[in-house]
Amino acid sequence: MIPRPVVALLMIVCCTAEARVNVPKEGKYDNFTCYSGVHHLLAAVKGQAGGSYHLLGTAVSKEGDIFNNASVQCAGAYTLVGEDFHDMGSCTITDADGDAFFGVYGRTRLAEPGTWKVTGGTGKYEGILSDGTYLPATDVPAPAGFLQVCDKLSGRWKLR
Repeated sequence: MIPRPVVALLMIVCCTAEARVNVPKEGKYDNFTCYSGVHHLLAAVKGQAGGSYHLLGTAVSKEGDIFNNASVQCAGAYTLVGEDFHDMGSCTITDADGDAFFGVYGRTRLAEPGTWKVTGGTGKYEGILSDGTYLPATDVPAPAGFLQVCDKLSGRWKLR
């Protein structure tokens, strides 16, 4: 009979090996990424607002998508003065292997998509080229001081 600690170790090694994230060298993504987190509202005057946020989330995507089963962390800021809107920030996406890629985003019209561009990565994502668009797809109520949102993301990637 094999001792329980040895069985547990074998299960960890077995399951960890199977959990490796295999990403195709290139592809397209089209998913929803949902986040929640802290929202700091700086001003709320009729037709004007500004603030910042720090969000954690995950993507709902298909297997083989670079966002599949990944943790997403974003920090950003925005201003809205009448029709003049600006939203910008950065995100780190980390997969189950611990490999990550980093990107920046920005949007200047409330009802139109913003742009997203990956600027670097680690592990399998080192040298990644990726860009795309995003647009908030939900208006989920959240308690004061928090934000909940799902973005529709689409674009492409290429690994070296």
